[in-house]
Amino acid sequence: MKKMMLIGETHAGKSSLIKALSGQEFQPRRAMALQYFGPFINTPGEFIENHFFFPALITTSADCHVLAMVQDASSRSSLFPPLLPRCSTAGGRADHQD
Repeated sequence: MKKMMLIGETHAGKSSLIKALSGQEFQPRRAMALQYFGPFINTPGEFIENHFFFPALITTSADCHVLAMVQDASSRSSLFPPLLPRCSTAGGRADHQD
């Protein structure tokens, strides 16, 4: 099964996007842990807000086919490092054909 990891700041809309894409009721937990819901991996906002968690994001993204970076449309700045998409796909499943 192809997996999609959603990353973004707290209250950026990651859980709402999972609800919309899955068509099912999704209740996010307020714990600082990854949450798996079918093909979706919901990450805590703290993972992108605190650079000490970047290795966890990069490691988890290696098992994903899609990395969705969710940005709050009303935010004036972004916490996404410029090279994050490149780091997360190098050597991961995105480089392999299914």
